[in-house]
Amino acid sequence: MVSRGIPEKGWHELIVAYKRVKETYKNIVLLLVGDSPYLRNLLSENATNDDAIIHVGFSSDVYAWISIFDVCVLPSYYNSESCPIALIEYIMMGKPVITSNINGISKMIISDGNKYAGQVIELNKNGKCDIDSLCNAMSLYLANKEILNKHADNAIEISKKYMIENVAAKYLDVFKKVVG
Repeated sequence: MVSRGIPEKGWHELIVAYKRVKETYKNIVLLLVGDSPYLRNLLSENATNDDAIIHVGFSSDVYAWISIFDVCVLPSYYNSESCPIALIEYIMMGKPVITSNINGISKMIISDGNKYAGQVIELNKNGKCDIDSLCNAMSLYLANKEILNKHADNAIEISKKYMIENVAAKYLDVFKKVVG
């Protein structure tokens, strides 16, 4: 996961889900890129000798880290979330995504042809990413490489809508409609 180190990005939920999934899938690693006092404290509270949780801290080159991810996760419940850059970076690098369904960010991983670049997790009654659903999504990718690969292929297709020339063309269309 690559994100700001604030609680609302779902760091705690991801760590809890990872630990549960690791009980079944022993050879998985959780790589966390981001930093803050909150995140460092959370990691120290959840550290055990059995966990392969790697915290690299802040990085100015997130693409180097994303390139080694098999799956990218953003279990955000941040109320102001609208178009997270991390999600775009994941998709642009052809990575399947597990993300929360908050403020329409789930629409970011769907193509015009209704293909998905990942899985969408609903928020629970407390307004946070549902940990059981997160575990299920992670387990699905670990158990079914065909789905993982299909979502990765879809991510590459979906990434085209985030290419600067396509975004610029959409802005130009809006300006033309407004100006007349």
